[in-house]
Amino acid sequence: MDINIFHFDSLEDISKEAGLKDKYKAVKIKTSFGPEIARVTVEPFGRVSKHKADVDVVFYVIKGSIDLFIDDEKFTIHENDCVEVPKNLERAVENKHDIKAEFLIFRLTE
Repeated sequence: MDINIFHFDSLEDISKEAGLKDKYKAVKIKTSFGPEIARVTVEPFGRVSKHKADVDVVFYVIKGSIDLFIDDEKFTIHENDCVEVPKNLERAVENKHDIKAEFLIFRLTE
């Protein structure tokens, strides 16, 4: 039996230049049975720019709160909140607070 243990702090930052500019960091694991999980940290007054995903995703806020923009709607999501976002919708994240926000994104691959 193969058991994989992932430690998010040891994973490579995948946010690149956009992360530096917009004050966020993202790391991702790909599970052996399908779903990908990303941990994203957004510094105070940072953001993740508008983008689309080709798969359904679930956001789960671990720490702080974020404003999640889905198409033209804004949702404020707090610690321990979870939200489903269907594929192919534009989404963006803003942290308008003075503490770092952390959340997980579960990419439900097909």
